[in-house]
Amino acid sequence: MKGQSAIEFVILVGAALFFLIAFTVAVQVNIGNSLEEKRGRVLKDVAVTLQGEVALASESTDGYYRQFSLPDSVFDTPYNVSFVDGYAYVITLDNKRALALKVLNVTGKPVPGKNIIQKVNGSVFVNS
Repeated sequence: MKGQSAIEFVILVGAALFFLIAFTVAVQVNIGNSLEEKRGRVLKDVAVTLQGEVALASESTDGYYRQFSLPDSVFDTPYNVSFVDGYAYVITLDNKRALALKVLNVTGKPVPGKNIIQKVNGSVFVNS
């Protein structure tokens, strides 16, 4: 009888430990997914900010000049920003996340941090 009670106790403790570990893993996965979604939203915010600044400058008259800022990193991950073939590309340096949004014709190289955008003779320039 004592042996059966000990086996039942071990089975109950094992089952409880299994469910506790399964719950912990599920919570960690959920937190990881949530963090990835937030990183994606911040990356999209950077691209949308850049797209909006270019659109505003394009619609403005010659002589338009504005300083704007982009975040230095995306959740402590450095990133690059560039204009290629009518798109604003934002990509993290670990190459895990990237986003491209269509922009109007623009020349220059945006950078994380402070940027200057201006319109001269009908052309939009960023940091040029």
